[in-house]
Amino acid sequence: MVIGLQQLMFKKILFQMHWLLGISAGLVLAVVGVSGAMLSFEREILLMLNPQVMRVAAPESGNFSLQELLGNLAQAEPDKRIASITLQSDPKRAARVGFAHAPTSKIKKGLDWYYVDPYSGTILGKARGEPFFSFVMKLHRWLALDEIGKQIVGASTVALIFFCLSGLYLRWPRSVKNWRTWLCFSFKRTGRSFLWEIHSVVGTWCLIFYLVAALTGLYWSYDWYRAMLFNLAGVPKPTSSASKIVPTKNQFNSDVIWSAFLNNAGNYQTATLRLPETPTSPVEITYLPESAPHERATNKLLLNQQTGAVIKQDNYQERSAGQRFINSIYALHTGSYFGVTGLILMMLASLTMPLFAITGWLLYLDRRAKKRALAITKKVLPKSTRIPELLIGFASQTGFAEQLAWRTANVLRTAGMAVTVQPLSAINVANLGNFQRALFVVSTFGEGGPPDSARHFAKLLNQVQTHSLTPHPQSLTHLRFGLLALGDQQYRSFCQFGRQIEQWLHSHGATSLFKRIDVHQQDPYALQLWDQQLAELAPISATPLFDDQSFSEWTLRARHCLNQGSQGSPTYHVEFDIQPTAHWQAGDLFEILLPDNKIRPYSIASHRSDGSLFLLIREVHHQGQLGAASSTLLHQLPIGASIRARIKSNSSFHLAPNSAGLILIGNGTGLAGLRSHLKARIEQGQQRNWLIFGERNQQHDGYYEEDLLAWQKHGWIAQLDLVFSRDLATAPFENQIYVQHRLQFYAQQVRDWITNGASIVVSGSMQGMGSEVDEVLRTILGTAQVDQLIEQRRYLRDVY
Repeated sequence: MVIGLQQLMFKKILFQMHWLLGISAGLVLAVVGVSGAMLSFEREILLMLNPQVMRVAAPESGNFSLQELLGNLAQAEPDKRIASITLQSDPKRAARVGFAHAPTSKIKKGLDWYYVDPYSGTILGKARGEPFFSFVMKLHRWLALDEIGKQIVGASTVALIFFCLSGLYLRWPRSVKNWRTWLCFSFKRTGRSFLWEIHSVVGTWCLIFYLVAALTGLYWSYDWYRAMLFNLAGVPKPTSSASKIVPTKNQFNSDVIWSAFLNNAGNYQTATLRLPETPTSPVEITYLPESAPHERATNKLLLNQQTGAVIKQDNYQERSAGQRFINSIYALHTGSYFGVTGLILMMLASLTMPLFAITGWLLYLDRRAKKRALAITKKVLPKSTRIPELLIGFASQTGFAEQLAWRTANVLRTAGMAVTVQPLSAINVANLGNFQRALFVVSTFGEGGPPDSARHFAKLLNQVQTHSLTPHPQSLTHLRFGLLALGDQQYRSFCQFGRQIEQWLHSHGATSLFKRIDVHQQDPYALQLWDQQLAELAPISATPLFDDQSFSEWTLRARHCLNQGSQGSPTYHVEFDIQPTAHWQAGDLFEILLPDNKIRPYSIASHRSDGSLFLLIREVHHQGQLGAASSTLLHQLPIGASIRARIKSNSSFHLAPNSAGLILIGNGTGLAGLRSHLKARIEQGQQRNWLIFGERNQQHDGYYEEDLLAWQKHGWIAQLDLVFSRDLATAPFENQIYVQHRLQFYAQQVRDWITNGASIVVSGSMQGMGSEVDEVLRTILGTAQVDQLIEQRRYLRDVY
């Protein structure tokens, strides 16, 4: 337990350091990353921008004389001193000459470079864009701020190494072997969940590139780091010496030197000659062989300036591993060590650097906002001095669950209840024994895991006796509890941690105050249900988690009963005028705010092309009394009157695009959601649709039957199966009286549709139809394939 708490504290400290360094170094790293990406293809861009300067017309003879080139340059620029010249093997590429600055020049470092025609010695000028890339390089290495900027970039580069390692530790998933958890994210997620996933998953993609770039980039930031690399490589650190100014009138035999170079070097890409500093010093030629693995894998030749004899030849491939490593630091830094592919990948990774600064800041601001909201919530009411009669436990990853827990506590305290709030990490079987009632507000983190603060509590869940019907020895039979589970439906293990807690409590003998409430991304409807349950616990006068700002006035257009004389409750077709700005997609909900301040959600049955918004509503009775919603919507609200409502996106019932076919299964008022999907498919020109729908009696309960038969007649429904349970069964469907039975009868056809890419949507009652259809599908297709369809969003359910 102590070790676990220490690990939790270490992770918390690591997280605080991660975001603290992130908000301070993030902007610097964004500038360094983008500027580095801009330098990736500097040579290619300059060549494209300067064809008249960097390219020449090669003579037909192809003859080239170094002696003649140097002589022509000396005559053309008698006041300039040639220090170096770079030649290309491509006969159409210009040579590049570096002139030493005059002794009176204020510029003491570097050479003044010009492009020249290697055949005539004509100076072509400087390349357009070189000053820009020179500035970008200064920006990349020291923010164009000289020594101060160099230190800032160096410190930020060290921070980047920390970000990579700490980020990897902080995001280490529960399912380490699941590559999707490591590398995949979904654009369907929203809010903080989406930001965190982008930040962590893209960070994982770029991690290796950032580590390589940072560990090599420090070579230019710190002398001590450079010296350490030389020591590790077993290579003596080179000493810098000031270059002497070389006279323009060179006394060495240039053509003999060039001929000797060609004989010894063979095929080359570029060759840079450093002219001899004294009459006896050798000519130094650094060249890149044609077969070089990268642009810094250069060889070096020292030649006698008079005879061309080789004094020393130093080839890259013959150097020690340590020396080759030192020579390759720049290529590793840019990614070119791994060819064009490595260069492109490093460039892309560098371009994504601002993404982490942006998402990191947004996550930081979101966390601060939640903390401020939590602080305000805690200050709303003072702590009760009475002995607590109800416990509220929370487990939060982002702070939202904790905020809801404190809001809940304040609402109940306002109603006069004595409430205590504790994190889940402080709760166990022993202290639960002190309470008769408890409420839990818990988040699920990622793929079914607990929030970091609740990992120790999660270990208690391993004690669940899943195969025993007897209570756990540590009994909580006295405890009644309610549970609000927060999660994201884009994950397969939606609200899994909340479900595990519920199972653990039941295994200890505790009983539920009400059915567990699952919340998808702060869904206001689910939070309204929580408010309603709180109202059952105490006489609260407000619904603090509810916000009606997005509601507006909708006008009732039409209403009529569809099942006169039915054995079941009356079912109505209800229409509302469409607001000009209203948009929805198949599967969405229409939420109505009634006078009792409670939200009623209904599946939208229409497409916008229908001209109005359709609802299919059945009367609901409670203890012999007509429900408030049924009474208002179906009887009291006059035609032409308005009611406050809104459209609510129901992403869990949104069909994946481009389904090759659609099997629609449902019963009762579940036809509303099926009709919306069917009409959307028709509007898209999709004809491969199969509807299996069930009700009591065809004579009275054939909802929208005219539409369905007309669509079938015109080819928009490939197969229509209407199943009426109270009618006499006829062959070949004898005893096939429910939807699930008809589905089983067509088992092979279902397999064929799924094999050919069809999707399945189910809408209607959970008890009976919903659960049994799921069982039949798993029998027909197998559990593995059904789970795969769920993951692919090809099996969607909207059951109640």
